[in-house]
Amino acid sequence: MFLYRQHGSNSFRRYWDMFPARIDIAATAIPEDFRAESLSNIMYSQAQYLLVDGHYLMGGKMLLAAFALKPRLSMISQTTGAALRRVFRSKRKAN
Repeated sequence: MFLYRQHGSNSFRRYWDMFPARIDIAATAIPEDFRAESLSNIMYSQAQYLLVDGHYLMGGKMLLAAFALKPRLSMISQTTGAALRRVFRSKRKAN
């Protein structure tokens, strides 16, 4: 539905360019009670971008950092489920 907004010059593809600004906002503008969760969410979304782009080692490290800041089982289960679906889809296409 929103794929028309995802092009090469959009921030969607330049996630590393936006990452420092996102961290800066979370570190300065978010109240301290919610800061760890906010930083965790940012790192989790960064991990998702990295994993989708095939940067598995860096994506895994970012996922672990997000989990260390705010442990949530849903974070691990969603990422694992998405990775498995991607693997099985690519195997079906190969056959």
